[in-house]
Amino acid sequence: MALLINCKTIPHDTEIDLPSDNSRITVSPEKLRVDHSSAKEGLLVKILHVVGVEAGVTGKISANALEHRSSIVVSVVEKEIFYPHNGIEFHPFQIHLRDGKKKKLHLYIDTKKVPVGSMVNFNCSSTNFKLYMNEFQFEEDMKVGGDIGHMSVEIIGHGIGQEGIVEAVANEFRAMASVMVISKHEQRRRIEHGGRFKPPEFMEIPKLKVQTWLRPTDGTILINLLDPVNTAYFGDDPYIAVETQFHCQVRLADLVLDECLNEIVSNAWGRSLPRRFPNNPEVDIRLYVAEKKFEIGSQVHKHFVTTKSEKQLSQSNEIQ
Repeated sequence: MALLINCKTIPHDTEIDLPSDNSRITVSPEKLRVDHSSAKEGLLVKILHVVGVEAGVTGKISANALEHRSSIVVSVVEKEIFYPHNGIEFHPFQIHLRDGKKKKLHLYIDTKKVPVGSMVNFNCSSTNFKLYMNEFQFEEDMKVGGDIGHMSVEIIGHGIGQEGIVEAVANEFRAMASVMVISKHEQRRRIEHGGRFKPPEFMEIPKLKVQTWLRPTDGTILINLLDPVNTAYFGDDPYIAVETQFHCQVRLADLVLDECLNEIVSNAWGRSLPRRFPNNPEVDIRLYVAEKKFEIGSQVHKHFVTTKSEKQLSQSNEIQ
């Protein structure tokens, strides 16, 4: 849980008490001291760890500093709760299956955007996978706490190494999950180089109407050549285009930056990034992405944009 501190009203070195009114719900740390040196734009974010002993327990956690007070009610539920950022979302969004064995996909639903009674449709991009239900009605007993609902759908896959994309659609909201069949002794493939993301690849993605797609199995950023704008930029030989053309390098840098930041910010929202607009996660995430692009965009572009623009070439010729 994130505590947002306004440094304009809370002085440096102020001690904040963080008591819980229920001994079965604990918060760590119980006290913290305000340090303005780590603030950004006058705001300080502190991450608190909250633990509930058993399901059904409810309590209030307070933050007390001088004459300022804030509190939040915490309820401990039996089932795991994941907060979808845009109406509906799979969690986890990457599933590995054994050959011929069933597994469940878990879809979480924001009931403010997808109300009880809505129909949720599922489909898979590969015929090597079978969904045991293609349509569910979101019912009242599927709510797991507050404004969050949960439903699961069973899937089975055949053929080691086969991959597919499962899509869920509820009203105007969509969510996608990656599924892959692995052998009994195979370990989940991890990103071995370059940290969380791998260099982009160009390919046609016929089942998804997206410009880019982060392949969950290895972190590769896929550039969809079926997208008309991508095709207009990169043409028939995208690798040559990116190697030689300034505007193609800029386009690729923007696509990679957007995909990486959306992934990072979506996972960090509500964890290391405070929920500034908790009732409008899509707005908050979009703002965070825009802010991060402003901060690090030029650094990312330096790695992709290696040729000069026509204006830069013209200026160089004039100097010569």
